[in-house]
Amino acid sequence: MDKEELLKKLNKLSIPNDSYSIGSIEDESLCMIFDGLTWCVFYSERGHRKEPEYFASENDACHAFLTRIKNGFDLFKIITNSQSCPKEVATNLTLSR
Repeated sequence: MDKEELLKKLNKLSIPNDSYSIGSIEDESLCMIFDGLTWCVFYSERGHRKEPEYFASENDACHAFLTRIKNGFDLFKIITNSQSCPKEVATNLTLSR
C-alpha cells in the first residue's frame, strides 16, 4: 500500500480528513511522515510526537497507520453505538491503541 491507496481507504471508511495528516505534521492529528530514512506514524499533540512508530517501508507504515486510526474509530462506535465519531474523540482514542 502507498499513500495514495491509504487516502482512498480512509475516504471510503469516512474517516474525517481533519483527524489525520499524511506527509506533514498537524497538531491534534494522527500523522505519517517520511523523514528521509524511515516512515514515522505518531499522534501529534502541541508539537510533540506521541507514541511514534518507525517503519522501513511505506507499505508497513500505511498498514500501521490504517490499523491505528481504524481502531480508534471502531472503539468509539462500540462504546457509543454510533456510526460517526468526532475528530477529537477519535484522535485521542488512537493513542490508546
